[in-house]
Amino acid sequence: MVTIVGGRVPTDELALNATFERLPGLEVECERVVESGTSVMPLVWVRHGDRKAVETALADDPTVEAVTLLSEFDGESLYRMEWIGHVRLLLHMLANGSATVLDARGRNGDWHLRVLYPDR
Repeated sequence: MVTIVGGRVPTDELALNATFERLPGLEVECERVVESGTSVMPLVWVRHGDRKAVETALADDPTVEAVTLLSEFDGESLYRMEWIGHVRLLLHMLANGSATVLDARGRNGDWHLRVLYPDR
């Protein structure tokens, strides 16, 4: 039986905590999340009025190894990122539980996740 779990994880337990602290109004939504060895490479929609401030914050964030701007549309920017460091929780869910992250949204210091497990 498929199981879907929803939950909240503080940003300091996952990724982008320094970016969220620097830009309190920031909202992000993961489009796709791919696990790659010891890192996670998501496609992330970012909602914030100042793209330059976002890119500076991401460049200084210790959980971000690399960032590439892929597209901009209607006040949102789509980035490919490589997350390192505080992504152990997500890596554990993906690798050990055969889980699929259905939805990951971050804002106001928290990540909200929906994760599908193929069985209980």
